[in-house]
Amino acid sequence: MTSSTGETTGHPLRFFIRAGFDPERFSFAARTAIAAVLALFSAFALGLDHPQWAAMTVFAASQPTRGQLVEKSLFRLVGTVVGAFAGVCLVAFSGGNPMLLVPGLALWIGLSTLSANVLRGFVSYGAILAGYSASMVALLDFAHPDDVMHLGLDRVATIATGIVAALVVGLIMIKRQGENPLHGRIRLLLSRVLQDMAFRLAREVPPKTGELPVLLSELSAIEDALGPNGAGSLRSHRFARAARGLLIAEVEALLWLRSGPSRSWPPAVSEILGRASAALQRSDGEAEARRILAEATAICGADSALGHVLGGLDEALGGYLGQDAGSPGDISSQRQVILHRDFRGAARAGLRSLFAMLLVGSFWVATGWQSGPFMLLGVSIMLTMFSTFENPARMMPIVFSGQCLGVVGALACRFLVWPHATSTFDMVAMMVPFILLGAPISSNRRSMPFGFDYSMVSLLLLKPSLPLTGDFRSWLLTGLAVVLAPAFAFIVYRLVFPVNNARRRDLLIAAMIRELRLIAASDNALEKRQAWRARFYHRLLRLLRYTDASSAAVKASVDMGLAILGLGNLVFRMHEWASDVDGSVRLRRAARLGLARVARIEAEPQRTAEALQRLSRLLEPSVPEVSRTMALAAGDIIAWLGLKADGSRSNR
Repeated sequence: MTSSTGETTGHPLRFFIRAGFDPERFSFAARTAIAAVLALFSAFALGLDHPQWAAMTVFAASQPTRGQLVEKSLFRLVGTVVGAFAGVCLVAFSGGNPMLLVPGLALWIGLSTLSANVLRGFVSYGAILAGYSASMVALLDFAHPDDVMHLGLDRVATIATGIVAALVVGLIMIKRQGENPLHGRIRLLLSRVLQDMAFRLAREVPPKTGELPVLLSELSAIEDALGPNGAGSLRSHRFARAARGLLIAEVEALLWLRSGPSRSWPPAVSEILGRASAALQRSDGEAEARRILAEATAICGADSALGHVLGGLDEALGGYLGQDAGSPGDISSQRQVILHRDFRGAARAGLRSLFAMLLVGSFWVATGWQSGPFMLLGVSIMLTMFSTFENPARMMPIVFSGQCLGVVGALACRFLVWPHATSTFDMVAMMVPFILLGAPISSNRRSMPFGFDYSMVSLLLLKPSLPLTGDFRSWLLTGLAVVLAPAFAFIVYRLVFPVNNARRRDLLIAAMIRELRLIAASDNALEKRQAWRARFYHRLLRLLRYTDASSAAVKASVDMGLAILGLGNLVFRMHEWASDVDGSVRLRRAARLGLARVARIEAEPQRTAEALQRLSRLLEPSVPEVSRTMALAAGDIIAWLGLKADGSRSNR
């Protein structure tokens, strides 16, 4: 029985839930806090200088599933080792002189940010750790270059201790995962795609649940979830790779679905696809669906557009079914899957970090502010960790609030509790309530966004050692330096190469157009056709990822993608015509003129469309099919320009 507010009135934790706490989230947060306490005492028992870093590692590494926990822990350790080594080298090179240390550290943070934005998944996380781990080693004891090697080793040892604690507690308390949660979504999505194809072939309108924007949005969401769900083992990585291949094949099918069949097909094809869709509704129906797909492919023929699409689905489904059977080589027969990597966006992120680090570092060098290293450390974390987020600027106010809570917690521990300590062990024990406080903060719906930053900043500021040092003013200034980092990062993210979904979408479209320009100007373009199509399909999924969830926005992105696809197909056709020595001289000349114009599409898109229209009219009497292809491509460019203009107005 539930109340009108949706709460479960008979739930044993109903008062806990009514107060705003999420039981599942609280369980995870409490487990993490307990592991952090274990890491803190373990690091202290080992005689490490910064035991609080071990507790911080637990908060950073803990994950809700075993696979994610193991893989994130691995890359955190690798990133820390690389970063600590870089920090030691920077201090050794600079001799502790901030005027030399700041430029070197800024360059390292810039390179780490660039790498994190090019790489994917937990490998990207490792690059982030390599960045700000160097900052921690280089900045927290820069005035004592002779001790920097000891600090670097202490950093690695505390991180390793925290990782072990997180793994021990996590692997004991996290239940083993059964079937991958994405498996059912992938199977049912393919069923819907095949069902809509069957309806289209039968000349029936697909039902509302199978609308193209809905299907494409689900495809994009599943592809985005493959990273974390493919973590932790070779089997999980094989699953992610095979699933991505199947999703790419479904993108091709949906694009065919949008344009519709170019010819009529026997009713048997529609009936066969309907049977395949029905088989996929069952949890054990994939193998049967593949046999049915092979039957449909044989009827259509591999040379037809529909046969090509069905063959791709059959091949990808075979790879998907085979990924549990053995080695990664089992899926080698799949069509090529090439992931989009945003090199231009990554370069901008790297330059943004370089600029911000130089700016804050110069302020520190010029003023000699004692708390300057803490602000520079905070900025390095903000500019590496959040650079991969879809909208980093939007995150900074949340981080700022959480860090303010962390500073308050650290001040309370230092000036209300620690003065009563008689030993370092007492100080460590007195930190426990402040660590455990992170669990309710992280699990209440009102304070949940602030929990992680509260825990990390309070631990960052609390180094248990006697005698106590610093007065309230100096600690307050250090806390101020820490919380100034997200405030400064907010300004940087808003003003220096601003980034959000709309801008990422624009950069992605620009990359797709730029690739077409390069292919048009290439002498060996035909060798790149399969790679281009494979990359295009993944880019279309990323384009949808950066698009608003509304049907109109998804439709606009699909139209944009189809325009680029149509133009790309024409570019390869023109390369074929231009290299056909046995073909029409007039057609070869027209193809070369068209390629020359497309090679300037970035600078002169309108003139490119006009040139293709002129070539279309010129070729209409002799080769009407080619004329229509060029006219369609010209229309696609004009449509793209219209969508681009609409997007620019909406961005303002």
